[in-house]
Amino acid sequence: MKNIFYFYKGRVALYAILKAFGLKKNEIVIIPAYTCIVAVYPIKHLGLVPNYADIDIETYNSPLKEYIKTYNEICASGKKDKIKAIIIQHTYGNMNNETKDICNWAKKNNLFVIEDCAHININDYGFDKPGSFADASFYSSQWNKPFTTGLGGIAVMNNVKFVNKLKEIHKIALNPGIIESILLMFEYLFYKIFFSPHFFWFFKKILNYLSDRGLLVGSSTEQELKGKYIKDYLKKMGIIQKLLFFLEKKKSKLTYPKRIKLMKCYDRLLTENNIRAFKYTKGSILLRYPIFVKNKNEILQKAEKNKIEIGDWFNCPLHPHGSNVDGLNFNINKYPNSNEASLKVINLPLHNKINIKRAEKIVKFIRLNKL
Repeated sequence: MKNIFYFYKGRVALYAILKAFGLKKNEIVIIPAYTCIVAVYPIKHLGLVPNYADIDIETYNSPLKEYIKTYNEICASGKKDKIKAIIIQHTYGNMNNETKDICNWAKKNNLFVIEDCAHININDYGFDKPGSFADASFYSSQWNKPFTTGLGGIAVMNNVKFVNKLKEIHKIALNPGIIESILLMFEYLFYKIFFSPHFFWFFKKILNYLSDRGLLVGSSTEQELKGKYIKDYLKKMGIIQKLLFFLEKKKSKLTYPKRIKLMKCYDRLLTENNIRAFKYTKGSILLRYPIFVKNKNEILQKAEKNKIEIGDWFNCPLHPHGSNVDGLNFNINKYPNSNEASLKVINLPLHNKINIKRAEKIVKFIRLNKL
């Protein structure tokens, strides 16, 4: 499709979209306060100012009322003319059920809308589906996304007025180096062959260790998480990545029945064990299954010891811990729901190496260890 462009990472796709809209320095973009920090850095890199909308504690998505609240606060400060765009996130793959209302409100206020579909499978893109409502959307094919090419990002420009501009930006984007592409290919093969839920924590430690030392192509470099703009930041998807993308995209559609079956399995098992099940939007195909616990850190520590795969993200409102929030205009005290979610939400795996037996083991572990 002529409105789809392939970039090195999802955050780079967002950067390109914002750049295509021609936003000017110090103009404001409203983004959910419960997100990955690498989705905020592109705003900063372009000299724009991020502002935040808190989430609904039941859905982990930002509802319309929170966008309006933030918008009104900015207007009260005399900066209404600076507000130019908002970002809607479908957290954990749970479709934001207020997307249409948010888009209609934004249109009335002359704001660009971007959908963060990093947790959504791009196979779902289409009329009246996530990614199609806003002016633009972006997707990710990183390691822990609906399907992986190692790294990868996709920008979709629905607003026809800006397709050519995005095309120009994509044209000048750098290609990844040969060594970088080969390393990424080997990492992809290693992941596909050797990864298993039993060794989740071991793999996580090894990958972080090697990535920190520049011995593999990590999701985020140390410089990135310090908020620094890297000179080769604007890169397009390499040839190997693109081949893997089309291969995995086609295969991932076949995993839907199993993923839905696992979601329903978690629904049942959690309910049977008196643990609050997640009430996701009808039609959502979740990336991870979030649940609310009071002793998050304790559960994660015990899960590692017992070799149980459980995810921690987001482990702070602008995930991950230790990232540089300087210059991001973020005050954690303003977003109580986002903060509470980061302290009390863990997420359960739904990838194709999880089966019903493993899901039962995970829920049993949580029942025995949650407060």
